[in-house]
Amino acid sequence: MYSLLLADDEEFERKAIRLIVNKNCPSIDQIWDAENGRQVVEICRRQKPDILFLDIRMPGLTGLEAAKELRKIHPSVRIVFLTAYHEFEYAHEAIKIGVDDFILKPASDERILEVIEKVTRRLDEERKREADVRRNQDRLEQVSQLFTNELLATLLLRPLPAETVRTYFEVLDIHFSMGILSVFQVDYEAYPIRIESPTQRLLLKRRCMLKVKGELEARMIHFLVHEQEDVFYVLILPGKDSSKEYTSEAEIQDLFQSLATMVRKDLGLPLRVGISHRFTQPEEIHRAFGEARAALEGTRKEEEVVAWQGLREGAVSVPRTEALIHEALDYIAKHYGEEITLESMASHVRLSSFYFSKTFKQYTGVTFIDYLSLYRVEKAKELLKDPRWSIKEISVKVGYSDPNYFTRVFRRLEGLAPSEYRSLLLGGKEQDFQEKNKT
Repeated sequence: MYSLLLADDEEFERKAIRLIVNKNCPSIDQIWDAENGRQVVEICRRQKPDILFLDIRMPGLTGLEAAKELRKIHPSVRIVFLTAYHEFEYAHEAIKIGVDDFILKPASDERILEVIEKVTRRLDEERKREADVRRNQDRLEQVSQLFTNELLATLLLRPLPAETVRTYFEVLDIHFSMGILSVFQVDYEAYPIRIESPTQRLLLKRRCMLKVKGELEARMIHFLVHEQEDVFYVLILPGKDSSKEYTSEAEIQDLFQSLATMVRKDLGLPLRVGISHRFTQPEEIHRAFGEARAALEGTRKEEEVVAWQGLREGAVSVPRTEALIHEALDYIAKHYGEEITLESMASHVRLSSFYFSKTFKQYTGVTFIDYLSLYRVEKAKELLKDPRWSIKEISVKVGYSDPNYFTRVFRRLEGLAPSEYRSLLLGGKEQDFQEKNKT
């Protein structure tokens, strides 16, 4: 849908064009009026219309003068000049300003509709190009994120030549000068609820990881993240944009202590963190990996490894409530593919909906609906690895009867649709499988 501003000092002209547009142009859903050039500038500044029908001669600020100002404050507006034969001497100047067309007054209905159709077609094409650019940028960001994750995984697995690592960093626009490797682990033993399900642990770890990433981004610190089993690694790459340079062990320990304290305070998740010493050569990343793991396990290398254990104080245990929340988590693990609502879950554990909702978030760090959605999406991601299952079948299997709603939930949590996730995961394997099945 598009918006239109009609600018003419003659009210009759404005009303006539408005009538024609309202009757014949369903793609124009909003129309404003202006009777002089100053009003044109003010309305465009506030409303940002898509199309402007502008009388070339108006009292005060003329149409030409108004158009020149608009090219500064609203350059994307499509301008159509309304003009009489004797005013065509201004055409050359109007063309320099950049106009889409001219309409000679008095104009027929057919001419007005012809111009609107031409301008809206150009706007359609422009919006399509912009949408294509956004899709390509989103796709590039997704591929870049996958590459980033795989890069850190590769660096942790085996040492690579310094030149190779620097080349990888250049691709990601990272200027390496110093690094710190850390390993984070949720301290499930200190968590007020016993968590045994691998999927439940994964969801808690993912919440913790997103919180840490958000805080590092807020501090303008470059970093790479990689998940592995029950831990996640964070490679800190301080640069000139960082709030600190982290040149001392005290600064490094303060950074990670503040991260773990924030996670405990905001999400209720106790952490253990192992930190490597600072290193200035990219080929040291693999060695730093070993140091961080050793620090996590409690091994200290004097003045080389900073080992810090997450906060353990303040854990509150309410046996009956804890047992009921644990019962709810077990129920979700076994029945996530069925219809589950907050009310039905609260009834199952014999609590009111209000108290169950409040207590569930207190013990898990997330709302019941968010937890259920995260759990189902994680199960869906496992099924998406198998091209034999269609998106619709997977949707039903994880508890969503409406595939469109499932897609919206998946996109909200993962940043891309299930089909896009599968394509990135499987590459061309899905298409090969489908073609093989056809034959």
